Amino acid sequence: MLPWGGGEREKEKKKRDGSPLPPRVGKKNTRMSTTCNRAPSRKRAPSRRRKQEKMSDQDLFMEEDQDLLLVIEKDPCSGKSCNCLYMLRDSALRGAVSLYRVGIKKKSKEDVDQLMIEWYRYAKAYPDKRDKLWYFLPYDATNLLATGVDPSPLYDAKVCSDALHALMRVGTTRKSAILRSYNTTGVAKSHGNKGKSTAIKEDDPRMGPIREHFNELLKLGEDRPTRLISAKVDGTMQRVTRDNEDDSVYLPKSDGFRPCYYRYMSDCGYKCEPQNNGTVTVMPIEGDNQLPHVVLQTYYNIWQRDYPKLKVSKLAEDICDLCTKFANRHAFLANHKTFSSGDANINCEEDADLFIIIEEIKLESKLDDDEERDGNKK
Repeated sequence: MLPWGGGEREKEKKKRDGSPLPPRVGKKNTRMSTTCNRAPSRKRAPSRRRKQEKMSDQDLFMEEDQDLLLVIEKDPCSGKSCNCLYMLRDSALRGAVSLYRVGIKKKSKEDVDQLMIEWYRYAKAYPDKRDKLWYFLPYDATNLLATGVDPSPLYDAKVCSDALHALMRVGTTRKSAILRSYNTTGVAKSHGNKGKSTAIKEDDPRMGPIREHFNELLKLGEDRPTRLISAKVDGTMQRVTRDNEDDSVYLPKSDGFRPCYYRYMSDCGYKCEPQNNGTVTVMPIEGDNQLPHVVLQTYYNIWQRDYPKLKVSKLAEDICDLCTKFANRHAFLANHKTFSSGDANINCEEDADLFIIIEEIKLESKLDDDEERDGNKK
């Protein structure tokens, strides 16, 4: 198959017809993403499980009810004489099974597999006269009891193995894995990556350049005025919450995560171009040696994990309590239109003197403008 969806026959047909072929993807492309030598792909659509996590219980119930109707129509136990899912054509009884499936979705795969193993154990212990395995129909009759519907038909309802696996969404491959665990240990096997660390090891060739980069950033921290002034006055000033006494290294506010990442990639021999959708296109710089590098998300994770004291300054973050009050003197005034000291509703005399000076400056400026205007008329 070609990367744009056609086959060899379609390719030959387009050549005979003279119609242009779509461009091939991933070959001889100068641009590449942060992980591979191809153009950046489109944003990946959210998976079905992520969509379901954002859905309400009512929406999940409606979706499960529609899916259960499809299961009944396909009739997983066709060719047998059981016809065990026929009773679910009743909407009320089907709703009880759908509600149970909604609860199953909120459990982990390991918990569901363990539940299936317990059901296998029970079915093996009590087969029928023909050595056929039957399982009690799983349901949740909460809604039936709330609406006054009699749930007694579900009490003794049983389903065959094929119907149970269809109701629990257990396919052939997963069924084989569950049966293997049932016959060996009796405990559901967890995922192979569970408990394993996905962090990059220190002997990885990508860790050398990034460690040098962060060691360089640690030397670029700016002085914190609150800490400096407190040291000058030997701590005699009153301590307030805005005074910063931590030992963190603060970078200038212009050196955020992305600018620092672009600087790191430049040291590795790559040029970064941010895109409108938030992704980053990485291109090799001609004439430079390309060193092993990490993607932006890994760079951010290493920063947060290994360098928590390396931070980026925020706007107006490093201002002491006195400077904050002085910079916001106008906000302390109750009457912003009155500037005279006699009838102004203000908090302190210094504010009155300040605004009297401002009024005098405005008056002098107005007189200068009047004199200049009179001189132009003459």
